[in-house]
Amino acid sequence: MEVLLWHQELGSDDDAASEEESVARVLYFWPPSSRSEQLNVLQLLQGAYAFAASFGDANEVIIVELTGRTYCYYECEPHVWIALGLSPNVCNEKTMEIILHEMYKMFRLLYGEVNSSLQSTENEDGGMNILKQIGQSRKLLRKASSRAVQVENDSDSSAFSAALDEMEFLKVSITSMENTSPLPHFQAKCDDFFPTYLEAIDFNHLFEAKGIVYLPADKNIQLTLQLLLQTLLTEVPNVVSTAAFLHGKLAWSQIPLEELCTIYNFLQLREQVGYFSLCKSTPSSFSPWIRSNQKRSFYPIWASSQVYEENDPDPSPKRRLSARDILSGNFKDEPKLRTSGFQCHKGTFTRSWEEEDIWSPAILCSPSMGEAPHAKMLVWHTDFSLLPLHFLAPTIPPAIKRVLDEARAKLSKDEHLLDLCVKTPLDGWVVIRRTGTLGRELTAFFNSNIETIEDLSLSMTELILDSFQDTFM
Repeated sequence: MEVLLWHQELGSDDDAASEEESVARVLYFWPPSSRSEQLNVLQLLQGAYAFAASFGDANEVIIVELTGRTYCYYECEPHVWIALGLSPNVCNEKTMEIILHEMYKMFRLLYGEVNSSLQSTENEDGGMNILKQIGQSRKLLRKASSRAVQVENDSDSSAFSAALDEMEFLKVSITSMENTSPLPHFQAKCDDFFPTYLEAIDFNHLFEAKGIVYLPADKNIQLTLQLLLQTLLTEVPNVVSTAAFLHGKLAWSQIPLEELCTIYNFLQLREQVGYFSLCKSTPSSFSPWIRSNQKRSFYPIWASSQVYEENDPDPSPKRRLSARDILSGNFKDEPKLRTSGFQCHKGTFTRSWEEEDIWSPAILCSPSMGEAPHAKMLVWHTDFSLLPLHFLAPTIPPAIKRVLDEARAKLSKDEHLLDLCVKTPLDGWVVIRRTGTLGRELTAFFNSNIETIEDLSLSMTELILDSFQDTFM
């Protein structure tokens, strides 16, 4: 397998250009190889595209067979090309095209656009300008070196000395610019992503039929998850969008479908086979993959069975947390390895999202997800059986909770009573509505600005139609 990323505005097309000047167009090449091998692949791919374009037959995605490999490549961003090379007969062309598109979308989600990464640098000139200046300086260095050879044996040594001085100045300048170049940081990101991704991909999988697996319609589950996500949005105002999965199946989402598909595929790949044990390199601090040496050493979200890691010699059985544990915060008897909470880099879980080992990669957001172009992605996990419908109870003030308990007690005594409105002394209204056949209750709190029962009932109906129609009615 091979991955090649190049930028068309870098490098040199000069016939007299050195190998170093020409290969500067290559942003990333995996697996690592010599400059001549990288340049050979790059020139073959560019030549194949130019030949097809000369006949007006250049498609958006080019697939060619060269030097014992099949290459699929396209312009993923302005002037930026990405290529995937596989041995013949590994997969068909359609599957190869889908893998290439999915690979780039996943990389873009986690690291942003390639052009943006190349622009980011501490130097005020901008990353791309630095890379272009390095290319121009190398060209000047080549010409100065050529002049030095021409005048080396002249009787007047001043020209030779001037050429040597210029060469020394250009070498120092190039070294200084390379120290501020964005390319090493970008290549480190690529090393974190591409090798593990390609090792984890199953090329025999039916990628043409790959997509999100939806949870079969269950309004009770949907209502529970909706309450859970609403609690999260209430308690953490910085949350932009949420999605809920049950055993790897999508149950509820506020994320745009196209981005959700990429997130879904990435989380599934990461949980099942995205381990650093498959990669030769050492993971960096911003790596998206699980840092685990054993495939069964953590509790995966997409697992069909629940796995516990034995971290201590204590043979006593591990127990699950009860609903009372979750709501009261009592975790004294829990196992050392958590099976619920925020996911850490190694796949284990922690209760606090402020801990250093929490896994929170920055992802690229669309405008529909919020104002910020980037946001942190957090994964929270728990056993679904531990999510009671009264999950919101800890966030309700005690005084309102007493009013709510009294109102629900009245409802329980009369099965024909479907609506109950209670006016509190200071906190407005408590309204409870339940269905006659589905056995569900919806409790809402309204401020004291609503004066009549008729307006209150109308507001409750509008709330249900706007936010709870699929789960309550």
